[in-house]
Amino acid sequence: MGRAQSRSKGSSPPEQANETASGESALQSQDRLGNSAVQERLEEGQDEGNAHHLNYRTTGSGTNKRDPEQKDGTLPYSNDKKSWDANEILKHLTQVDNDAQTINDNNRCAAVSTLAVHIQGGPSSVLSVATSTFASLKTKSVLDFLSSASAEVKQYYATMSTALLGIGKRLGAGAATYQDLRRVSDAMKLAVDADPSSGTSASEYPDLAGLGGGLQAYVGMTYKGLGKADNLANTLGQLGSSDWLPDMHCVLAVGTNDSKPDRTNHAVNLGIDKSGKVYLFDPWPRDGKQIMHWGSDAALIKPYFETTDGKDRTWRVREVMRPA
Repeated sequence: MGRAQSRSKGSSPPEQANETASGESALQSQDRLGNSAVQERLEEGQDEGNAHHLNYRTTGSGTNKRDPEQKDGTLPYSNDKKSWDANEILKHLTQVDNDAQTINDNNRCAAVSTLAVHIQGGPSSVLSVATSTFASLKTKSVLDFLSSASAEVKQYYATMSTALLGIGKRLGAGAATYQDLRRVSDAMKLAVDADPSSGTSASEYPDLAGLGGGLQAYVGMTYKGLGKADNLANTLGQLGSSDWLPDMHCVLAVGTNDSKPDRTNHAVNLGIDKSGKVYLFDPWPRDGKQIMHWGSDAALIKPYFETTDGKDRTWRVREVMRPA
């Protein structure tokens, strides 16, 4: 299936496309979603500023936009195929690719950030998410509302549902690839939102986090500055070293426009890896690694919470969750 030519393969910088970009008027959006949801989507709209301070880099344009450092091939499994090197995977995983079967590149930051949590949980966690996503897509494909979806979206449901079956088999056999993970994240986005041209609204985050059945809770709290982020990172580190509540992760909404510190438009994963180290994972293609560890990569993490001239940035905790 080819890509919709009307959809931008990627923008610079990301992320969440306005609800009205799909052709819906602001008043129609208000009727369908309610005022608060519309405000969320307008606030978390595409960022027209530059984000060079975050080392973002893509090549190509339009439907040919891609990550120039795209990683392909089999995932780094352990010898027994029951686990893998999650940090190595997250060094390379992004939301922008050259795969003709993914259609949500510009809008799936929240899906990839959520999937990152499950990648830390290992192949079985991702298999649970892929299975849950497959079930959701199959259910949606027979619901009445799908009759009003575009022909491309209808075809995508059918095509991606079939693809997920093969991905599940490869996950179970220790043969899954980076492309498989990108396709799972793309399917996750559509499983919670039938409009691939829209960003992820606050109300859709719990649906994303719920795929796979892992422990999750919507938070929706707003904070400012690096100091508050340090506090959250320290809390995650303390939980990660405990026996009663390990592996807690957060999906955050952050901003990428250095000139608009009060605006959020992008989702990232703040989590803790198997070694107990706190990290920040950004799914938009960066020059270099996508995963940054608290402490050793402090200079790379700081711009997500503070502007280059020292102003505190607004950021939000959307979800607190564990791998499935």
